[in-house]
Amino acid sequence: MFEDYEIWGANNTARSLGSIGPKARVPKFVMGTANEVKLERTLDFGAGPKALHTWALRKQWIECHAYEFGKNFNPEEHGPYALNRKYNTVMMSNVLNVQSSRDMLIRTLEQGVKVVNKPGRLVCNYPKSPRKSDLKEKDLIEILLSYFEYVVEIEPRLYECYNQSTPMREVRRMTAYKVHIKDKVC
Repeated sequence: MFEDYEIWGANNTARSLGSIGPKARVPKFVMGTANEVKLERTLDFGAGPKALHTWALRKQWIECHAYEFGKNFNPEEHGPYALNRKYNTVMMSNVLNVQSSRDMLIRTLEQGVKVVNKPGRLVCNYPKSPRKSDLKEKDLIEILLSYFEYVVEIEPRLYECYNQSTPMREVRRMTAYKVHIKDKVC
């Protein structure tokens, strides 16, 4: 599915410092909203070699599985069959921004979208740095809207994407930074 150079480029962006653990916006948001869905099952997609966010969520009693590819895959941390299950939440923290092209981003996103349960969600970010492609935020939102009815920008470059609304999601939509709805201008 991915060329060796694409895997190499994405794997070499893994961090052990910076926005990892309590500083990271995506897992922090997921932790704060996890109890909205009974039997929350989360996938940390692109978890990095040590799956630090996965372990942070597990410490909060959230069932979290880690997925990684290439040299970052570690059988002690990552499930080799993680993409064969469905999840209430698929979390992509610092994943989409390190895809080397629009095509690679779409292929990566499709892998995550396929494992989102209904009425599940995808939570992702798109930080300014590092960015491996020339895609802008508006391009990413357009791509996300091709898979999801709602793309709620919780704060700049932090997105919660879903197709089926819930009462708590409605509340977040009212207080969100921006809301994007498929085929509607907001």
